[in-house]
Amino acid sequence: MTSPASNAALVGAPPRSALRRQMLHAYDALESYRDFLQQCGIVRQDIAEDDPMDLLRRLPVLAGERFRDLVDETIAVAGDVVDIEVSSGTTGPPKRRVMTRSDVEAETEVLARLLAVPGIGPGDSVACLDTGPLTLMVSFMEALDRLGVEESWALSVYLDPEATVEALLALDPTAVITIPSILDRIIKPLSA
Repeated sequence: MTSPASNAALVGAPPRSALRRQMLHAYDALESYRDFLQQCGIVRQDIAEDDPMDLLRRLPVLAGERFRDLVDETIAVAGDVVDIEVSSGTTGPPKRRVMTRSDVEAETEVLARLLAVPGIGPGDSVACLDTGPLTLMVSFMEALDRLGVEESWALSVYLDPEATVEALLALDPTAVITIPSILDRIIKPLSA
C-alpha cells in the first residue's frame, strides 16, 4: 500500500502543469469554485506557484449544495456544452456532469485506449448493456468505432434477466460492456 504522498510523486510535470492550468482557469471563471478555494485558504498566487497536487490534498470533498452550485455555474459559463448527464438520485440528490466537446473528445480517447487493452478491435462485435440507452452505453459507441469494431449495440436490460440473456445470445457479441449490478443479474441465466 502506498501513501497519497508517494502516489503524488508518480504524477509527472506535464500532468501537474495541465492541472495547474485547469485550476487557474476554474479559479478565474467560476466564482463558486474561487470562493471554495479561498475558504480553504488557497488564493490564485498559491495555484500559480505551489505544487497543484499539494493544493488538492488540502481540499475537502466538494459535495452537497456547494457541488450543486458549482455545476449550476459551470452550465451558465461553459459556452460549449453538448451534454449534461444526470444520475438517478437513488443515493441522494441527482448528480449532474456537464460535458463540453473537448470533454467528450477526451473521454472518447481514454475509453478507446482502455478498450484496446483487452484487445477489442477489428472483427469484434460488442454489446453495451445498461439500464437505459443513454446511460453507460452512449459513451462507448464512438470509442468502439475508433477501434474499428465490426458491430456495436446499445442494449437496455429487460426486467426479466432471462430475456436479456436471450437478446445477448441472439446478438452473439465477442465482448459485453456492462456494470457489476447488471452482470450480477444476468450471470446465473447466462451460465445456465
